[in-house]
Amino acid sequence: MNINITPRLIDLTYEALLKSYWRKEALKKFLISSHISSSFIATWLHEERKRDFLDRLFDRLQQAEKGKAVISHMAHSLSEQSTFPDLRYWEDSDLKIQAAHKAIQELKSYLKQLNEQATSEKERLEIQKQARIEKERIQRSQTDKHKLQQGFEALQSQIGTQEGGYAFEK
Repeated sequence: MNINITPRLIDLTYEALLKSYWRKEALKKFLISSHISSSFIATWLHEERKRDFLDRLFDRLQQAEKGKAVISHMAHSLSEQSTFPDLRYWEDSDLKIQAAHKAIQELKSYLKQLNEQATSEKERLEIQKQARIEKERIQRSQTDKHKLQQGFEALQSQIGTQEGGYAFEK
């Protein structure tokens, strides 16, 4: 679906990504499946924090239309998550899973709102198009009616004559 990439969507996608993937390897797999180039992922230094890497990634993605499409793809992929295997087997797994679930729900809710806006905009444009077509049809019929009326008025002076009869037949 073609949705408008807003700063709010970017923030929600970023947060959902941070909360859903705790381990670097799991995050790398997700990023590769989201069409992030392996060469960019290779720039992730061993001592670099996940948040710092994602900051660099999202800054770069926002600079191009193709990058915005990748953010949209990531947002949709994240919104479909219902389990969080990467968050299991930690001391605070329950808290991490709750936070990830909340972040995904917020993202899903926002995506739904954007989709509804896009749908209502599409419907509004369709209604405008139909109204314009109907207006043109009415205008053509009024023009045709006006021409016919003028033709009859021109024949009025010829009523009762042979030429008037032939002109009326035409």
